[in-house]
Amino acid sequence: MSDRLIAKDKVTLLGRQFDEYIVVVHTDEELLRTDNVARYLAGASFGPFTQIDRAFMLLSYDPSRRGYPYFRL
Repeated sequence: MSDRLIAKDKVTLLGRQFDEYIVVVHTDEELLRTDNVARYLAGASFGPFTQIDRAFMLLSYDPSRRGYPYFRL
């Protein structure tokens, strides 16, 4: 995860004309369930970044939650 965020942080933005640079990393891996990801990310730290203001991990639709779980990174 860190490698992807570091790569996104190095992207050249056109003029930095944005209020925020938000990165969403989506995964469709069946084995990545909401509870497993929550445990894995608990206490995890990413950054600091020079451009990224906020980053999220987005999982596939979870029928038991009737939505798309996401986690702030």
